[in-house]
Amino acid sequence: MYLETVTEFRVIYILTLITAILIIAYKRLNNIDGYKITKLEMANDLENDLIAQIVVLCGGNPQKILQKTKIFPLIHVSNTTDL
Repeated sequence: MYLETVTEFRVIYILTLITAILIIAYKRLNNIDGYKITKLEMANDLENDLIAQIVVLCGGNPQKILQKTKIFPLIHVSNTTDL
């Protein structure tokens, strides 16, 4: 039982460190002032990218969804022939 607890703690600790590094990198690359805004924008960008990739994998055009909803900013989708 102790070994599982230590292993789980290490996994959570490493994932937290990776997430913190990604947030700091995103903040510096986009010249954002605060960390709360950075986390929000990063989460929104990840969600938009995920939705666009799901639409592409399903054979659709992500630009059509983005134009109809007007919620998401325009997403640049790379060449999908590699899928």
